[in-house]
Amino acid sequence: MRSILPAALILLFVSAGPPPPVPTRREVSLQTEGPLDSKTLADFDGDGRLDIFIASRRRYILFLQRPDGFRPKPDQIGPFPPGSVLYDSGDVTGDGAADVVILTQTGFSYLSLQKGKFPPRPISLVEDPSVFQGSTPSVMWDRDFLRDLDGDGLEDLILPIPSGVRIYRATPGGEFRSSEELLIPLGAAARAGRDRLGTEVVSSFWLSDLYPGDYTGDGRPDLGLIREGALWVYAAGEDGGWPRRATRRIPIRRPRVSDKSGSEGKRGGLFRVDFQLPLSIEDINGDKFPDFITSHVGQGSTHIFLGSPSREEMRTPSQILKVPGFSIFNSIQDLDGDGRGDLIVASVPKIGLWSALKIFISRSITAQAHVYYNRGSRLFPLVPDYRLEIDVPIIARKGKRMGFGTRLIVSATGDLDGDGIKDLILRTGDDRIGVFPGLRKAGFAEKPSEEILIRSEEGDPHQVVAPTTKDLNGDGRDDLILYYRSWDRQSDRISVVLSE
Repeated sequence: MRSILPAALILLFVSAGPPPPVPTRREVSLQTEGPLDSKTLADFDGDGRLDIFIASRRRYILFLQRPDGFRPKPDQIGPFPPGSVLYDSGDVTGDGAADVVILTQTGFSYLSLQKGKFPPRPISLVEDPSVFQGSTPSVMWDRDFLRDLDGDGLEDLILPIPSGVRIYRATPGGEFRSSEELLIPLGAAARAGRDRLGTEVVSSFWLSDLYPGDYTGDGRPDLGLIREGALWVYAAGEDGGWPRRATRRIPIRRPRVSDKSGSEGKRGGLFRVDFQLPLSIEDINGDKFPDFITSHVGQGSTHIFLGSPSREEMRTPSQILKVPGFSIFNSIQDLDGDGRGDLIVASVPKIGLWSALKIFISRSITAQAHVYYNRGSRLFPLVPDYRLEIDVPIIARKGKRMGFGTRLIVSATGDLDGDGIKDLILRTGDDRIGVFPGLRKAGFAEKPSEEILIRSEEGDPHQVVAPTTKDLNGDGRDDLILYYRSWDRQSDRISVVLSE
């Protein structure tokens, strides 16, 4: 699950505008128990409405959406089959409904809904041993291994093998054929154990590292991979196939680590934060070539590199944006509905003795959200278009180890009123969430257009509440899914707020 802290910093606040029509909404608390590790929103029964599939350790929980919404009780609870490692969702049978595709120790299999239920045994899709042979994880995670890599509209399979990945391309007939094998060395990292001194070896390979795109400018779909501070390109040939080894390596200059990345801008401060956020790939300027974004946390700088088929290296950023304090998060999303990705950078102050004391006494941390609207070929302004400072409340709990959480619920990723512009949702009380309408090129309204009533909770039974926005019932307005993560992970829960 993604951390709630970055989402809690996406707060924009500007002049009011005319309120949009207010839809009627209804909250349904789904009956679940135990830890909820991942959730998937997909149309599993083919009725045009999105359903909810939840993974809880080695079992799944299915909630099907009906014309009048969700029922509190699950439609099915079942175990993942033995040998399951990861899962994804997509239509591999061609019937217009999503299937649950499972990566196993020996290949791929799938579950397809039959008369409102998944069968007890999955159907084999591809028989080919994976790198996970002999490994059975305690938690089933949703991973992106079913993707359209070649741009033909059909989702292909990515199989991790000891030497890298093997691609199984989907055919119009509904079958998958082994096509290419990409040589991608697996990395490993050593770290101290959580409860006692020890060592864990962890694979650094992630399926989502493969980014399709035209990196060479010939109009063919290439594959890109970020490794060791460089972009590795597997350029598609004239037949559309990818080579076993990368054809190009393009170094990307990351922000240089400085001795002035500490809490007080001096070496040896209370905290030193000398690391970068992971590189993200987006087409920022709309030229159909992938671009790259990264932030140095301690320096508060965000570096943007524009991609081009003629670039042999990326040593000089096309743009550098600075914010005060630590830049802890960046995101590209189209806030104003113009088709271009806007930039949000979240930051917190550099922590010195007095600021640390303030956090301890007030049980809150001051954060800022900096918003830059996309100017197309001119990229982003050097000074953010909007900036908001807010105190984020912090909950601290002692158990076997100290834990921190927050009661804040906030997101700016959904269009809840259906006007094509992202709105801001913000918890305005213990039992309600305010919806602040998005204004085109002007941030958000000062006052909420509506307040959504949610279940009130006494005390702090949940560590964080993470919101997700998605149009579940197909009415053109995003709905709200609230994931409540409990402190001990044994009483996680999910609520759905549907527009009617």
